[in-house]
Amino acid sequence: MKGVKEKMALKDEILSDLFLHLPVSSAWIDLKQTYRFVTPAYADLFGKEPKELVGRSLYEFFPETKDRIEQGLHQAASAGEAVELNDLTPSLPGEPGHCDHFWNATLWPIRDSTGTTAGWMISITDLAQEVAIQTQLEETLAELEEERERLQMDVRERERIMSLLDQSHLDLAAQHLELEQANQYKNHLLTDLSHEIRTPLNIILGYGQLLQDEKFGKVTPAQRDVAQRIVAYTRSLSKLVDRLLDLSGAQSRPMPVLTTEVSLPQLLESLFASIRPLLRQRRVRLKWKDGTAPPNIVSDPIRLRRIFFNLASNLIKFIHHATLTISVRDLTEQRSVAVTLTGSGKQLEPLSDVFEDFFRVAAQRQGESTGLGVAVAKELLDQIGGKIEMNRRPRGHPVFTITIPYHPPQESESLLGQQEAA
Repeated sequence: MKGVKEKMALKDEILSDLFLHLPVSSAWIDLKQTYRFVTPAYADLFGKEPKELVGRSLYEFFPETKDRIEQGLHQAASAGEAVELNDLTPSLPGEPGHCDHFWNATLWPIRDSTGTTAGWMISITDLAQEVAIQTQLEETLAELEEERERLQMDVRERERIMSLLDQSHLDLAAQHLELEQANQYKNHLLTDLSHEIRTPLNIILGYGQLLQDEKFGKVTPAQRDVAQRIVAYTRSLSKLVDRLLDLSGAQSRPMPVLTTEVSLPQLLESLFASIRPLLRQRRVRLKWKDGTAPPNIVSDPIRLRRIFFNLASNLIKFIHHATLTISVRDLTEQRSVAVTLTGSGKQLEPLSDVFEDFFRVAAQRQGESTGLGVAVAKELLDQIGGKIEMNRRPRGHPVFTITIPYHPPQESESLLGQQEAA
């Protein structure tokens, strides 16, 4: 008997020494549910030394989970396999009341050589660190969510501001378009008024000068005074019209091209009849060059009158005491009609820039500055598909050749079609 006890004591000593060197938090529970062997890591969970736990009841340290531990021990002994127990609540020194701990335990049955349960091994895992990390992650996620919501609010606010800016931009663009259209209408009105007023003003000026020069007979001093005032007022108004043209000519909105059948000889005869007083005043003789009558063309009569009026009226001012020769030719191969205006007179200054906008030359009377109207005529001709060329005869006489197609570009509108529709 003494030998058996010695062997048992030796075995307990070996196991105790073994448990003292195990790096895990485990303990041996005997059949009375008291600690028999305890590792330092296990005892440290309770803030004690291993020897302070040996011989003490397991339930002393787990009073709130006694029933669950008992059930786990019986289940492990009956099944002969490990049993997991989660969320154990220990009773630790220095912690009054209920404290939150996150301990999980694993129970293994220990059997002797006959297969009878001789006790249990219990291993405890402290999840406090994992829970702390999880809690920290959850807090971080909550902060990130708050930051995301704040950023979304900032984005929505920025989108709202951008929407307001876009709307403001659209409003400004619409206002700019309206102002641009109003400016175009203004320029169009100024151009139309200027051109339409210019022709009757020149006629009034011509007749006034003829009356002043007694071309229709003797006039009384009172009549001469009235004629002088007519001429003065007409010249003043003409200068105002010229300033309006200079203001709006470069930006005026082109009128739509409205076409109809036109006889160029008849249009030219009517035009030159209207400026006959100017011809008399400048002592310019009009000469028509005979030739085969050209066919009627389809074009814009309003533009045609402006083109030939600009060229003829300014050229007449420039060729004082001279002859203006007019010829109309049919260019069958080119499917167009050419009108040539030739002015014969004294040697003229170079006209290399005659097609530039606002080009002006010095007139020979009273030191005036007058424009040849070629730039305006060229722009109008471009709109109806025509062209203009300027050459010189050997003596310096200017020759303007205006070529007009039988039919204008496709963008034009037909007055004949509008009349038929009406």
